[in-house]
Amino acid sequence: MKSFVIPAATFVGIAALAWLIFQAVARDYRTKGMLTGCSAFFETAIFFVHGCSSYIYLDSTLSAIGLTSPSGALAATLIFLGLAALYLSMSRLGWSVSIGRNTQSLRKTGPYRFSRNPQIVAYFFVVAGYSLLWPSLLGVLWVCLYLGIAHRMVQTEEAHLARRFGAEYREYCAKTPRYIGRLQMS
Repeated sequence: MKSFVIPAATFVGIAALAWLIFQAVARDYRTKGMLTGCSAFFETAIFFVHGCSSYIYLDSTLSAIGLTSPSGALAATLIFLGLAALYLSMSRLGWSVSIGRNTQSLRKTGPYRFSRNPQIVAYFFVVAGYSLLWPSLLGVLWVCLYLGIAHRMVQTEEAHLARRFGAEYREYCAKTPRYIGRLQMS
């Protein structure tokens, strides 16, 4: 059994690093109206670091669950659907917009009719499915770490979008849930 000290310290370290990164991201949005190359790199990197931290939180030998079990099938389904939805939402938004380098227009069509953050929701399904392969308290912490990082990023982006698009963004927020909620067909 792995010691809980290393994962706990890593959890705190990644959370603190994310907090610092999103402070810089918020500053760039406020002062430059977009992310600099450096802040875009670090915003993307924190999610990469989170993904790589799974070796600390999860059992990489697949000893806990097999892909042929009901839980394994659910995990594989969540991962597949999450990756497909992630691809769809990122391709719809475009890379430069996805990383905050280009915010010329507000996207409200396609997956953005149902969620203001379909990429975050989609990747949550990937993270949740991945953690289902190794059910444990550390897996739950790993998912919670993702939720915290992603929510902080969303808060930072929302403040920027509210400044950038004003009433149009507030109207969009009133009609469309932040993550998931009731489906809006209009």
